[in-house]
Amino acid sequence: VDTLHAGENHFSKFLGASHNAPIQLMTVCGIKPLIVTLCSNKMLRVMNYMSWECELVKDFQNTDEITSIDIHSSGSLILVAWRDRVKQFSITMDDLDEVGEISMRQCRHVRFANGGHCFACISGVAIYLFRS
Repeated sequence: VDTLHAGENHFSKFLGASHNAPIQLMTVCGIKPLIVTLCSNKMLRVMNYMSWECELVKDFQNTDEITSIDIHSSGSLILVAWRDRVKQFSITMDDLDEVGEISMRQCRHVRFANGGHCFACISGVAIYLFRS
């Protein structure tokens, strides 16, 4: 058992902030060293935490409020949920390409399964599963 003694810190920061507005949502990829964040001005960023580089920036300012985001375990797909729909995007070299859209009223949260073979959406008291 490792214990923390007074004055010790087992954590170290290795990626600084790169948004100019408060971060509202965040998700981490399971295989690739990627973090996806969304800030209050609706700028989505895909950042590599090993190279300390921002790999992609997507502006969602002309859309409704985004309620949830998640990244596929392979790092190739991103789910973005709004109150009335869920979109699946493919990560390309310099943009996000829309792969599909699902109409979903009152969607509050989306999450890929650990293996990435499906994803879940929460709407009200119901959980809906979809193949990805």
